[in-house]
Amino acid sequence: MIALWKFAGALFCTAAAAMLTVAYREAIDAACRGEEAALVNLLVFTEQTDGEAMLDHANVLRALRDHLGADRFDNVSQSLGIGRQKNIDALIRTAEKLHEATLGLRR
Repeated sequence: MIALWKFAGALFCTAAAAMLTVAYREAIDAACRGEEAALVNLLVFTEQTDGEAMLDHANVLRALRDHLGADRFDNVSQSLGIGRQKNIDALIRTAEKLHEATLGLRR
């Protein structure tokens, strides 16, 4: 019985992760279309990530900033407060540095 509960728990976690993945992708698509609320949600989501997921998320934010334009992205980021803005900027700078380093390794 315990094994069944563990399996059910793992299955639930997998299903929840899949739902979150779909929601995350939908938020990215909406932000790319210029929906400010979706961009705000993605920026706030930054606080919920850590480790490798944070770096992946930073790359998404970096790409969104490039896609939407720095001015528009930064205006939305600023609306979240100086603390959040600084964290987001630092995260994007880290992603940019790692991206540049990766490109340098490929040459």
